[in-house]
Amino acid sequence: MISRPSELEALEAHCAAKAGGPYAWTRAVEGERAGEWHHSCPLCGDTLTLTAPGNGPAELTCRAPAPCDPERVRDVLRIVHADVQAGAALNGRGRVADVAVEAPPLPSFPVEALPSVLAEWVRATAGATQTPLDLAAGMALASLSTAALGTATVRCAPGWEEELALWIVCVLPSGERKSAVLRSALEAVREFERERVEEARPAVAREDARREALESRRKDLVRKVGAGKADPSELADVAERLDAAGEQVLPRMLADDATPEALGGLLARHGSIGVIAAESALLDNLAGRYADGRANLHLACQAYSGEPTRIDRRGRDPEQLERPLLALGLCVQPHVLTRIAAEETMREQGFLARGVFLLPSSNVGARDTDPPPVPSPVAAGYRECVRRVAALRQTDTTDTTGHGGSSVGSVARSHEVTLRFSDDAARRFATMRAAHEPRLAPGYGDLAPVATWANRHPGRVARLAGLLHLAEHPPGRAIDAHTFAAAERIGEHLISHALAALAGDAQRQALERGVAWLDHQEKPTVTLRDLHRGPAGGGHGNVEQARRLADLLEQIGRLRRRPDPDPEPTGGRPPSATDDVLPPPPNAAKSEPA
Repeated sequence: MISRPSELEALEAHCAAKAGGPYAWTRAVEGERAGEWHHSCPLCGDTLTLTAPGNGPAELTCRAPAPCDPERVRDVLRIVHADVQAGAALNGRGRVADVAVEAPPLPSFPVEALPSVLAEWVRATAGATQTPLDLAAGMALASLSTAALGTATVRCAPGWEEELALWIVCVLPSGERKSAVLRSALEAVREFERERVEEARPAVAREDARREALESRRKDLVRKVGAGKADPSELADVAERLDAAGEQVLPRMLADDATPEALGGLLARHGSIGVIAAESALLDNLAGRYADGRANLHLACQAYSGEPTRIDRRGRDPEQLERPLLALGLCVQPHVLTRIAAEETMREQGFLARGVFLLPSSNVGARDTDPPPVPSPVAAGYRECVRRVAALRQTDTTDTTGHGGSSVGSVARSHEVTLRFSDDAARRFATMRAAHEPRLAPGYGDLAPVATWANRHPGRVARLAGLLHLAEHPPGRAIDAHTFAAAERIGEHLISHALAALAGDAQRQALERGVAWLDHQEKPTVTLRDLHRGPAGGGHGNVEQARRLADLLEQIGRLRRRPDPDPEPTGGRPPSATDDVLPPPPNAAKSEPA
């Protein structure tokens, strides 16, 4: 039943406003029976009649051979009217142009997928600072990535190896104690860096003194050769030894803020660097803050994968970077993400595609004002884990013969390890890739809106697996299936956040994909399991995503829910709920993948 005056008047106003549209109503009879309207049934497409007498309740009647439930028809019409009032409607293709749906909360970081020593630290730090788990987990992984740079690669397939660099961007408003978490996550790396600097100082001092002596000898020989008092071959020998000595530098693992030019210098001298900061200065610099807005992302993008590059500078010899590596751990405010996500160059040059974006919910308003501190054993366990990984890069490469050209702060390539998957892990990796590919399908793949980002997902999971492995096992051991499964689970978490960060109105796009998928499948019925395996996540996301999509498709009249099936008498998993697939609205063209 529809009560007269409120709901019927609203529907009549809707009819007048939408005359000629896919949900237009037409009067059946003028005059005394002016209260009778015809419409196409939003559930089955057959004729629907709304009878609205001058007094008394209005009635909806579906004229199909198997009439639709009038209560269900009424519910759909009410939703349609609400959506129209909010500016939503079905477009001419029978797909949702805009639908008022509230985005579900993003999942919290799956801490249980981390090695126990990291998981305990993440939980304790999040509790002590009253911050989201994603913040502590993201910065712990960024610190671990910084420690591991240059020590190992993950062999995914012949000719395909992934570095251990991660670019993690955690997005939270100001006042969320991001800096406190960052300091705690970074302390182990900073401690290791300080110790290596102190250890290297004597060697650097010796090499500097040796270089100064050679430079002094060279100047003296220049004068003597010019006066004919020395052998030119001796000058040539000194010049060669001086050139081979190279620039001696103290070890460095971290930077806070660097222009693209300064970043190039850091990578040239040290081979790898981690930029972990609670501000967006690096992003601003890369986006062109000091270059009239001209973004300079080339070197940073190459340093994600260790691609060789050369830096040419005016008035100086070119710097050859054989394997530059950059790890990022940035805590930024929401407006920063909005800005870089809208920056065309950031997208086109692949900067965003390389990033990991975490968008945790704020705890403000529900924080414990007197939380317990991080237990000392937990902090010590985390510190030792990071230091153990960083120690894989420990080496003094100073060449006292003057022929090596290495700096004290460089990483010796001979110490690099190639991490390999066990047979079981390799099978899981192959299965993941096979399941991942259909999710990229234009139009109805759930990852189509972030395809450039998702194309890098298998490699990103391999990097995660390598880091989790080094946090728990010696580098000579193969990455096992358990570790890979943990990395895969974290990877799925990153997908949900990337969609929210980069895909715009993800819920509306999910509904668009659902409609396109229904048209592509051409099936009379679908189950919740079908939606879960198809447009709601390719079998990966959770079942709640499939339920939300089913509800949205039902709201716009593309699905009609059947009664829930009875449980199996023998027990076991109950049958999946089944919905009838309904045709698009009249005169709506069949949707196709975009």
